[in-house]
Amino acid sequence: MLAHVTDKLQLSELADISGYSLSFFKTKFKKEVGITPADYFNLQKFEAAKKLLTETNQSITDIAYALGFSSSSYFSSSFKKLAICTPQIYRKNHSPSLSTSD
Repeated sequence: MLAHVTDKLQLSELADISGYSLSFFKTKFKKEVGITPADYFNLQKFEAAKKLLTETNQSITDIAYALGFSSSSYFSSSFKKLAICTPQIYRKNHSPSLSTSD
């Protein structure tokens, strides 16, 4: 899943690859990892977003679309739920040497 953070993976595909039914895959994944596959995938996108915000000059909009979000506003609200700040503020506080493109 980590290598495919920008792909639109379907859980049914992951279940097929693992050889399990969808229901069993979700149950086993949550038991092994501690969170649902969807929550895990969202956390991976969040980590990728933090990396892009601090290590690149890409605009917030470009990062949002690169990570598969339908809009920069949806990306910003999703990011804020996990980071307790907007992507713009996160970038400002964590990458002082980068200038923002927004």
